[in-house]
Amino acid sequence: MSYTRQRLLASLLPLSGLALCFGMAARAEPPRSLPVDQPTQVDGVRAACTGIGNREENESRWSSFPIKLESVGGYGQWLGNQDVTVQGQGTDISVHCAGPWVLFDLKPGRYSATVSPPNAAPKHVDFRVPASGQHEVIVRFKDLTRGQEQSNP
Repeated sequence: MSYTRQRLLASLLPLSGLALCFGMAARAEPPRSLPVDQPTQVDGVRAACTGIGNREENESRWSSFPIKLESVGGYGQWLGNQDVTVQGQGTDISVHCAGPWVLFDLKPGRYSATVSPPNAAPKHVDFRVPASGQHEVIVRFKDLTRGQEQSNP
């Protein structure tokens, strides 16, 4: 390769990196906030945010969702105020949930999720959506103990 060609390529390299960064930033959208206890369509997928209050644990309408992601702290306490991104089977959605449970009506297959509660490093989990029934995926944040799950103002 000639010296001139090397210099040309070297001068274009920073510009291509910058273009890649701007392209990624343009595609990144903030998570969609889900209303509590109200199923909502997000990019063609029915999703729900719940788990606040004692009655929700036995609420039959939540069993119709094939996937239930539960965020749990180091003492087994439920964690809310989380961002959840799910990818797989042509799905790529990002939501924010005030409660500890995020439910998705996904078609059967393999998926992955990233769960990010306040004051904790995001956790990545892989899971399979069953053809029937509900699969509960518990995402445990062992380092979060009582009092630490509150976000700082």
